[in-house]
Amino acid sequence: MKKKFTVIIAIALISVTVALAAVACQKQEEGYNLVLPDGAPALSVACLDEVLTTNDTEYKLNKKIVSSLTLKNEAEGADIAIVPANMAAVFYNKGIDVKLIAVVTKGNLFALSSMQTQADSLSDMVGKLVYSIGQSSVPDIIFKTLLKDSGLRFAVGDKAEEGQVTIKYCSNGSEVNAKLLLAKQRGEQAYGVLAEPDVQKGKAAGLNEVFDVQKLWGERMGDGANGYAQAVLIAKSSVCSDPEFIAKLLGALGKNKGEVFADPALAEENIKKIYPQTSLSGNLSQVVIERCNLDVLDMKDGRSFYENTLKAIVDIDAKLIGGKLPDDGFYYFG
Repeated sequence: MKKKFTVIIAIALISVTVALAAVACQKQEEGYNLVLPDGAPALSVACLDEVLTTNDTEYKLNKKIVSSLTLKNEAEGADIAIVPANMAAVFYNKGIDVKLIAVVTKGNLFALSSMQTQADSLSDMVGKLVYSIGQSSVPDIIFKTLLKDSGLRFAVGDKAEEGQVTIKYCSNGSEVNAKLLLAKQRGEQAYGVLAEPDVQKGKAAGLNEVFDVQKLWGERMGDGANGYAQAVLIAKSSVCSDPEFIAKLLGALGKNKGEVFADPALAEENIKKIYPQTSLSGNLSQVVIERCNLDVLDMKDGRSFYENTLKAIVDIDAKLIGGKLPDDGFYYFG
């Protein structure tokens, strides 16, 4: 009887192993879905190989670029995704099966001025209207944290008020530029906080760059790092269970960074094949790409860098990261 029971267990284990192998084989044939938003994060995979090979196994990467409006729903079910730093934490805190693998962009946020050609400090914005993008986004929180640390009051409003920085949100960088150019025509001083490549378009139209937000953040942290955790790479635990694949993916992302910088036209062409309506169309140059701050900072070296961004968000509104800092189980260390 005992021998019969042992045989049954052995058969069951073999069946499970075969089933898992079949699923793995199917996954290798179907490939992994990689979801990411338009903009700077799209550059992080623009020249990424469509097939990654580890030993004798080939993994197809099915890249899908989506708008920021649909990113959350698309990324929740994806095998691999690139999402804002706070969205990754929200997923984990909600119990969604994801692990954080790396920071892939470190911010591309700058401040433009309608009239003033240079600024001594953020206090120059007091009593002025600041047009900005992405309310409650990571870049928005970083800017507000810098204002707060400088001892400056800020509020959302439509008209400039004495004694505070008044933030007026716009739908995108193009709208920020339009508002600043109108202020310039009227001889009024106003500011805009926006991202590349819209910054270069604003400067070409006659606006003045007065602050590099990444530089200001680096000075605040005092760690010599330029920028903050803007977009991050996450994946399901099942994907992370294959360290050889993850290592290959990180290496390919690093290679992509160099290729994108070397050939902006090819990067744009590749992105447009996936997402024809991309905001990067006609706007890419080596200057823009460099200022988009692409990187591949894994969690062995980058956990504290990532958490510094989350801590700033918590100080403004903890709900934006799901209420608390993620625990150790969130991080993939290889």
